[in-house]
Amino acid sequence: FYITGDSVQALENSPQMEGFKDKGIEVLYLIDTVDNFWVTVQNEYKGKELKSITKGDIDIENLNENEDDDTNNSDDEIKFDDEKNEEKKSPKDITNSKYDSLITFIKDTLKNKINDVKISKKLTSSPVCLVADKKAMDIRLERYLLDQNQIQKGMLKNIEINIKHPIIKEIQENIAKPEQIEKMKELVEILFDEACILEGEPVANPGEFAKRLNALLKLM
Repeated sequence: FYITGDSVQALENSPQMEGFKDKGIEVLYLIDTVDNFWVTVQNEYKGKELKSITKGDIDIENLNENEDDDTNNSDDEIKFDDEKNEEKKSPKDITNSKYDSLITFIKDTLKNKINDVKISKKLTSSPVCLVADKKAMDIRLERYLLDQNQIQKGMLKNIEINIKHPIIKEIQENIAKPEQIEKMKELVEILFDEACILEGEPVANPGEFAKRLNALLKLM
């Protein structure tokens, strides 16, 4: 796994790193501009795929389990593990279903600003983060190409939410209350702009972001 950025300090503090740090999973820090292109050419090392952690197709919860699978060559063992994985799908689906209204609310609030909303498997202390779709290019590579006018438009990103974070819990608890809807929409907008800033993406309307943030600070 790797992450690209401007400095080691910035990468150390990235929300993208939270789950990897928590589970002790090593991530390569790539801070040279050329690294953005190098990983697209040299996409594996010693038989291991180089994978950006800013893409949304990484399931940290099952990484160790998958590594164990690779060491087993027995067909019977693999079959057993596949059956075990199938058994795990239903609880996950049931768990995620209770967040359907929350996900729909965030999608409806952000509308054409995002591609999708996902429940994060890597955030531990941040409420949200911005990730590229699994078929899209790395976020930083895309930003570099946009800055150099090599591409005209970036792809919409996914926003991952940390369902254990107090802010996300507050939004979920209040979206069914008509008197709280507008406040929750403003909160979602602030979280999205925050996620953009942390990933080096431009905030669409800095003035509106400042107004929302100031209004929130007044309530404290």
